[in-house]
Amino acid sequence: MKPTNPLACVVYCAALLNCIVLFNSANAIDMTSNGRALLIGCTTYDHLQPSLHLQGPANDVVIMQELLCERFKFPNDRVVMLTESMGRSELRPTRANIEREFKRLGDEAQKGEQIVIFLAGHGTQQPDINLSPDDPEPDGLDELFLPADVQAWDGGIGRVPNAIVDDELRSWLQLIQQR
Repeated sequence: MKPTNPLACVVYCAALLNCIVLFNSANAIDMTSNGRALLIGCTTYDHLQPSLHLQGPANDVVIMQELLCERFKFPNDRVVMLTESMGRSELRPTRANIEREFKRLGDEAQKGEQIVIFLAGHGTQQPDINLSPDDPEPDGLDELFLPADVQAWDGGIGRVPNAIVDDELRSWLQLIQQR
């Protein structure tokens, strides 16, 4: 089954793909927050035609960083921004850089910290190949976030190469929540 337009933006659980906020169950963010954030904004895509590039995600990351640091007092050095506008290859929103920063956040997060994860960019769906009863996809589709180095749909493998699958996001988030 080929996914519906693999390059279109998909509204998928806004709390997961647009802004994931993990709060300490006892408190909301206060003005003396010792929070951490991972802000990801994909505007250009290496392997997609320019007409599919976006204009807003990099700007959205800057706005979110300002909000977190100015209003909620997140320390600047605990807010990681992955976007093309950062001008450094290790800060581009590629699959490898996103995975690295999720894992780093999982290693560094401390009990009681406020964690904000923000993903802005294209999303889509593809057929679920993990047909485990422990991880049901009632519609038979996995939701995807498309990093800057995503490739076009590959019918030969039935996947969108370099896409980040919702199952991966869940496992990365579980590492953070366990802290």
